[in-house]
Order: sequence, then structure tokens, then C-alpha cells
Amino acid sequence: MTKYIATLFLLIFSLSFVQAQKLGLLIKYNASFGFTQDYLNYNGLEYNYSPGGGMGLELGLDAEVAKGFSANLSIGYQQNLVWQYSNVNGFVNESSFKFNRKFVSVGLKQLIRFSDNFFQGMFIGGGVNYSIPGKFIITENEWRYGIIEYSPALGFHGDLGFRLRISERKRLYVEPGFRVKILRMNAKAYESGEVSDLADSYKDLNVSGIEVFSIGLIKKFN
Repeated sequence: MTKYIATLFLLIFSLSFVQAQKLGLLIKYNASFGFTQDYLNYNGLEYNYSPGGGMGLELGLDAEVAKGFSANLSIGYQQNLVWQYSNVNGFVNESSFKFNRKFVSVGLKQLIRFSDNFFQGMFIGGGVNYSIPGKFIITENEWRYGIIEYSPALGFHGDLGFRLRISERKRLYVEPGFRVKILRMNAKAYESGEVSDLADSYKDLNVSGIEVFSIGLIKKFN
């Protein structure tokens, strides 16, 4: 079912892009937290980490396909890192969590316009994303758990935010907002054993989360 939905979005975007009235460069930054939380122990203290969190950067194109509607295509990188480290008199201790994913995102968006001035209106949108995960690595008090590798996966996202015009002459717009992403990944390899040895939460990794700070910059070309 998800493959059919992804194909439909790609088809809609392709047709929309051909008919685009206005084309723009899209740069987007986010800081996220995941819906699934876990903890690392470091010298008796607990530090929170989440597979669906981290910081990300996207680069792509935004094309207006009809009055108030636009399609967007971007490639991005999301990095999640928690690191605690000490070296006291030669005694080293480290606890860390490292995970990243590369992704392609396709979406449609509607701008509900309030004015043509600074505060132009609010937008709502959604789309699909295809993610290629990096290695899942956890170290706890110098004990390194085996590396887990995951298969690429298809996810979904929804967007809500505002559009602000920061330069009329240069056609620059800023879009602060929120994004909710739904994404799960299946483990395909485990360095220290079989995938079946993993806990259920690692076999089926929940990478869903919310971008609590998400801001996009759009530069229109025409």
C-alpha cells in the first residue's frame, strides 16, 4: 500500500513540476525529538536519546503549481548524537548514541494567504520521504553494543506553519513551522549476533518524531 501511495505522490509532483508557475530554491533546517525515548547510563546518570530526534538540513526545489498550492522536492540529512566523555588521570569513560539517515522528501503544500505584506499567511501540507539509514551505534560506560544496520524505509510527514516575506525585491520568504514524521525501520544485520537476538524495539525501530523547530528559506527565481 505504501508503495502505491509513494508512486502517486511522485506522479503528482512530476506533473505539477512540469506545470509550475513559479520555481524557488528551498533550504530547510530542523531540530527534532522522537516519539520513542530511551536512556544511556553514564557514571550512574541517565541521558535521554531518541532515534527520531536530532538535527537535520534539507536542500531542494519549491514549485508553485496553482494559486496557493506548491509542490516540493528535497534531499536531506538527519543526525542524532548524544555523547558524554571524560578522561581523568588516564581513565577514559564514554557513553554515546550515534545514528543518521539520508532521505529524499516529496510533498504538496497549500498556502492560506492573509495578505501580501510581511505576514503572508499559514500553510498546511504533507508528503512522503524515503530514508536510507546509517549505522545505529550505542556505547555505554565504555561498553560498545554491536552495530545494528537497518533497511531503507518509506515514511510520511505532515506540515503546519506560517509564511513571512522578508524581501519583496529579492523574493525571499521564511517559513517557520512544525513537521510530524511517521517512519519505522526494520533491522537487517546485527554485528554481535542475529537480528532475532535484538529486543523488539530495535528489530522494528520507531524513527517517528516531531520537528519542534523547523524553518525553511525560499528564494523565488521568477
